[in-house]
Amino acid sequence: MIAILSLISLACLLIFIGDVSQVSFLERQIYSGATFVLAAGLAFLARRRIFRVFTEVEQEEEEDASNANTTFRAPARRSAGAVRAFFALPFVALVAMIWAYWPELSVVRGDYQLVRLATGEAAKHYHDALNDPRLPVSRIPDVLIQLGYVHLTHFDEYEDGDESLIEALDAFKKSHARQPDRSGALLGMADAYMALGAYDEAKTTLEQAGQLESAPPLQSLARLAALHRLLGQYEAAFDQYNRIHALEKGQVEGWFYYQRGRTFLHKGSYAEAAEDLTLAVEDSRWTTWVYLYRACAQAYLKNFDAALEDYERGGEKLEEEAAKRERTPKTNRYLEAMARERAVLREIVHGNAAPPDEMDFCADYTSGLNLRTPRERSPLLRNGTAAAN
Repeated sequence: MIAILSLISLACLLIFIGDVSQVSFLERQIYSGATFVLAAGLAFLARRRIFRVFTEVEQEEEEDASNANTTFRAPARRSAGAVRAFFALPFVALVAMIWAYWPELSVVRGDYQLVRLATGEAAKHYHDALNDPRLPVSRIPDVLIQLGYVHLTHFDEYEDGDESLIEALDAFKKSHARQPDRSGALLGMADAYMALGAYDEAKTTLEQAGQLESAPPLQSLARLAALHRLLGQYEAAFDQYNRIHALEKGQVEGWFYYQRGRTFLHKGSYAEAAEDLTLAVEDSRWTTWVYLYRACAQAYLKNFDAALEDYERGGEKLEEEAAKRERTPKTNRYLEAMARERAVLREIVHGNAAPPDEMDFCADYTSGLNLRTPRERSPLLRNGTAAAN
């Protein structure tokens, strides 16, 4: 049984190292992880089997020695040597699996650090993986995309200069050059172009991504809507949302209502914003910001009790998330702004202050990559930069 499993493990290992299997990233992670576990399990079983065989051999040799019968000693030793050689195969498979999988471990460490917003550590791990010759060639474009988003996150969270955005754009372009028939890198390039104020290039890139994206092209359409929102072209943005709604036959998820609700908020349609954000509450990926943006909409509608309730919920969640990650300048600024606005609302709700004549709630939540108004084109970009260079 162990012999059969050993051969299966070695065959899986050879397929993984040779990168014969053309599968998706998730499938490759599951496949390689299962092979790793199989090899580890075989090593454990083999260890127990070897220990049992060696014990039996030692007992036989002791019996032979006590009987002064040396006839069977040599065959027993040869049998023990054969057992050692055979059952060493799983150990060899395990070591080879670790050796081959090491670049993927760097990618996993990078993913973990990116979630924690430790962008410097994340970039280091991704670079380690990319510089490792053991990384399968088919994985390089995906890792480059992850590296690009590290630089985007660094710009957004640490409020760094445009240099981080140029590094992100470079990583996305390298990924696209390796796999020009996939949309992932183009979507990342569009995000970088929007952050750099290169809106024409962003639109052209998103149109290219929409042609490559698997149907329906939801990600490219959602980014086009965000681009129109940023430029103040709200009707064009809602046209994109209507296309998404039609393509999904009305079965849209929470992110749709979250993004459309933000567009209503930016437009000043606060009742519609509150309605959409309420529909998005069930989507756990956006719950924190759904509460905060809905609090802003309720404040503009002068529903101060509801606004304060949402601020309390969103604030608690934001503080919980901040405690699990690196405390970035953006996080600190958001927490300070949220505390100020909560304090203002408490005073209004408790009757200690009158509502201000001019309110500007959520102004501090629409900076970085969530700009409320367009920015000037970055001077680091050459004029006429092509979208897919």
